[in-house]
Amino acid sequence: MGGADLMEKKKKHISVPRPDIVLQCNQNMGGADLRDSNVSCYCIGIRPKKCWKTVRNRKFSTLANCQIRCYFKIHSGG
Repeated sequence: MGGADLMEKKKKHISVPRPDIVLQCNQNMGGADLRDSNVSCYCIGIRPKKCWKTVRNRKFSTLANCQIRCYFKIHSGG
């Protein structure tokens, strides 16, 4: 088991045991975190004029964002 340090109001560090599954999850979480951060940073601004198209366009633009970024990473060798 790993551990984590917490601070109480008394400014005292307390060691709290962390299960191994949390450590494994944190080690293998890189791809999902990168995707989420890229979606928030590199956004294509598709804004529909009709409000009922917003949900459909948001799903499409998120998919398009992911694909464009993946193709660019493959193209640039990163």
